[in-house]
Amino acid sequence: MDAPVALGQVGGGWADGLARAGLVARGVVYVIVGVIALRLAFGTRDQSADARGALATLADQPFGKALLALLALGLACYTAACALGAVRGYGGKKAGGSDTKDRLSDAGRAFMNGGLTVAAVTVLMGSGSSGGGNQQEKQLTARVLEWPFGKALVVVAGLVVIGFGAVQVRKAIKRSFTKGLDFGRLPPGLGRRAESLGVPGYLARGVVAAAVGVFLVQAALQYDPDEAVGIDGALARLARSGPGPIVLVLVALGLVAFGLWSMVEAAARRPD
Repeated sequence: MDAPVALGQVGGGWADGLARAGLVARGVVYVIVGVIALRLAFGTRDQSADARGALATLADQPFGKALLALLALGLACYTAACALGAVRGYGGKKAGGSDTKDRLSDAGRAFMNGGLTVAAVTVLMGSGSSGGGNQQEKQLTARVLEWPFGKALVVVAGLVVIGFGAVQVRKAIKRSFTKGLDFGRLPPGLGRRAESLGVPGYLARGVVAAAVGVFLVQAALQYDPDEAVGIDGALARLARSGPGPIVLVLVALGLVAFGLWSMVEAAARRPD
């Protein structure tokens, strides 16, 4: 009777280590993106406010190549942990067993963080672009719009991204992002105070995702690929809107908070 449990827990220790390392790496990326977004709000940025810009920014710092190599390793660890969670239903982003929804989420995380790992290695090898990914989004959207039913596909993709943003906001409101964590692993009193980082963090993440999704839907409805933007483009448009700079400062601080929360999550994660 105990065999299935034992089988599910094979590799749990090292898988847990992969997830922790990955959460720290994800946190570093979000902190840098938030700092670049703050610079964008004040008109002094020199890199794109997205993951690729964050990686390029890190590479430009003293010892940046070594730090970027460690970050690439951490992102690869997170990719592996999420892929394992998707395949075996155990040891993904959330500690312990996973249901079908968790496994699908882990599959998505593995795909996204695998792309980030490749981007980090590309920047590390000196062939990455420090520019934003907006041109890539526009080119991809233009291609898809030329497909049969391409307009509908782009609308659906935009709605999915908006839905992702709504889920992030819901997590912030319900504080459900603390599931699977053990604040007893942190210094006394730190856990609940650190939890306050997650609320603005998930709110900011949700706002950015929703903005990207809205612009994607707009691109489909207007049949204009130039309306499709990534994170950098969405933040830039926020900065240019009426109350944009204030909103952008709040979102940027929220992204920094999410990065710090990711590190707290790594420390408080229950062992598998």
